[in-house]
Amino acid sequence: MSGTPPTVAVLTAQPLEYTAVRAHLTDIEKQVHPTGTRKAAALTERVTSWFKPDAVLFVGTAVGLREDIHVGDVVIATKVYAVHGSSRSPQPT
Repeated sequence: MSGTPPTVAVLTAQPLEYTAVRAHLTDIEKQVHPTGTRKAAALTERVTSWFKPDAVLFVGTAVGLREDIHVGDVVIATKVYAVHGSSRSPQPT
């Protein structure tokens, strides 16, 4: 085992979630990709190919998944069956 600690990427969707997570972390290295960080799928791909982290955590409130999940609850997925990006329909171009 090497003496290098594992690299963990923590992704959040909302500024409130980012602020809450950051308050619990130490030794943070903020990095900004030259092409930006606005789309979740693109950002996740960039993070995994750029940093090659040992783990990627997507941290959020998870409100709306089920009626018995509340802000502050911890939800851990063992499988992802589908991903929804928005409750709004795409606008025609």
